[in-house]
Amino acid sequence: MTEKHTVENEKNESTLPQEPVSGGVYDNPLSDAGFKKLLASAKSLTNFLNSVMHLDKEREIASLKFKTKRITYQSEDAEGGEKETWCFDIRAQTRDGRAVDIEVQNRCHHFFSDRVLTYGSALMLKAKAELDKTREEETKKKLASREPPVLTVDEKRDIRSRAYELPETVCVWVCNFPVPETSTETWDDWMLYSGNELKKGSLLPISDRIKYIFLQLPNFNKGADELSTDEDQWIYVLKHAFASAAEFDIKNDAVTEALERLKSSEKDEDKPVMTKKERDCIIASLEIDAEKAREKAERLEKQLADKDAENAAKDAENASLAAENASQAARIKELEAALAAK
Repeated sequence: MTEKHTVENEKNESTLPQEPVSGGVYDNPLSDAGFKKLLASAKSLTNFLNSVMHLDKEREIASLKFKTKRITYQSEDAEGGEKETWCFDIRAQTRDGRAVDIEVQNRCHHFFSDRVLTYGSALMLKAKAELDKTREEETKKKLASREPPVLTVDEKRDIRSRAYELPETVCVWVCNFPVPETSTETWDDWMLYSGNELKKGSLLPISDRIKYIFLQLPNFNKGADELSTDEDQWIYVLKHAFASAAEFDIKNDAVTEALERLKSSEKDEDKPVMTKKERDCIIASLEIDAEKAREKAERLEKQLADKDAENAAKDAENASLAAENASQAARIKELEAALAAK
């Protein structure tokens, strides 16, 4: 539930609708608090990401570190140089520099795909700035160890050639609803492709710098005895933990560790999981959809009424023709009878 964070949002958070957090055996992993508790350790988060990112063995995440969830941008166009802060659910960086954002979302709304792309862009820009800063610091350390402090021609050329290099960025969205723009499968991903190459049959992306992964929980229908992969186990826990009346028997140590953290505690309080901006967006979307549904129903009713009126007019016309035909038939019979009498 990443959201552009403002002071006004902070003031209104206490009045927002709440998702249930504490329940039976386990807290709700789809609540803000429960989701962060589930993936609170590097071990669990690493296993979760390796399972849902579908990486080749040699590219699997070996280790990672959690990053601050809030990132701030200075808007040059805003009056007074207004600062805007974005708050992610979980943000991390792998040892090889891959930037990762993991979000949980319980409700869809209008322009949801635009929201996904916006957060991915914010994450990529922040990761790019961090990458540039890290390389600058590495260069300073290298120069500090040299006498004289000078870079070689090849080193200077290499630095200049990387001016626009981006770090790999991955955004994982756990959605408790079917995402309209995605497939009907549980797992889907978005990447950057060439339209012409797709027409030619090539399914290779033109860049792996940004990737969006969606886990659509309503599309997952496996039972507890059908969980053959780590990914299955994580998705099953996300979908069913809150409603479970008994503890899960999971063999994956990383998932088991996460479930231990997720066990319900009276100390956990229900907390709002949406900012005012997100809540207002969802409500407005629902209102617009309801208005469109009402207008559609009215159009259908009018079409039906018009059709009924058209059918009634046709029935009346047919009845009139039938009466006229019956009258003519009677007249013919009269004429035939008169002829027969002569």
